[in-house]
Amino acid sequence: LVVQISYTFISIVSNVLVTQSTNFTVIGNPMLVAGPSGQALQLDGATQYIDLSTNDNGCLGNPGQCQFCLSVTFNIKFVTLTENMYIFSNGGDEPDGFGTAMYYRRNRLFLTISTKTKEWTVETTSVKVNAFIKVDFSWSEQTGLALYFDDKEVASTKIYVTKTVTMSVMTKFYIGLSITTNIYANIVIDGWTVTEATKETRDLITMETTTEAETTTTAMSTTEMSTTEMSTMDSSTTEMETSSLTSTGKYSQHRCNTTAQSGKAD
Repeated sequence: LVVQISYTFISIVSNVLVTQSTNFTVIGNPMLVAGPSGQALQLDGATQYIDLSTNDNGCLGNPGQCQFCLSVTFNIKFVTLTENMYIFSNGGDEPDGFGTAMYYRRNRLFLTISTKTKEWTVETTSVKVNAFIKVDFSWSEQTGLALYFDDKEVASTKIYVTKTVTMSVMTKFYIGLSITTNIYANIVIDGWTVTEATKETRDLITMETTTEAETTTTAMSTTEMSTTEMSTMDSSTTEMETSSLTSTGKYSQHRCNTTAQSGKAD
């Protein structure tokens, strides 16, 4: 079964960001503003960030434990670009760390995914300010790492570097702040969805789910039934579609391609 978790931002109560899936700690009194998929969190680049350190971040915090690989989507607007600012990180790019990290350096946006033994990194110069970008990235040990902006691939690699990590647990995880420096990100972010599957598998599952729902709806509309029966069936269909798309939704089993070979960079 493939698990998908969506973190839709609902409200901020004191220093707690309430989402439909879990609650996060926010530092520096950030604000919720309008975003492409609902409410977005605005971080000022000076004192504000999200602290995910006390949460169980699953595959996002430790890709090596992903049974069916990893893909993540979210919307982001870069208000300003600052050297060495981090969009999110739990030390995935650190020599003695593993996990995930996205950061801006030398006029490029970098994305790093690492396990305790391997590290993949991609980079792109296709970064714009003051406009929302739909970010999507996909990773597996077999197919490597790919980064997409607004549904177009901007960078990918199958090549990894080997590493040796002595840390057993990465305790810090921030959005909008580096875990090693006091450099903050001036960004607006929303629509976080984490899927324990590659983008290709995730999109296939979504397409199959949508097709099945459309087929069910079509079959219902062409079947003669009383008003009461139609109302009952509509309610059941709505519940089925909602449960298949909620944050704890479970989908048909689609494993990663375990036959492909990874490249290696020494």
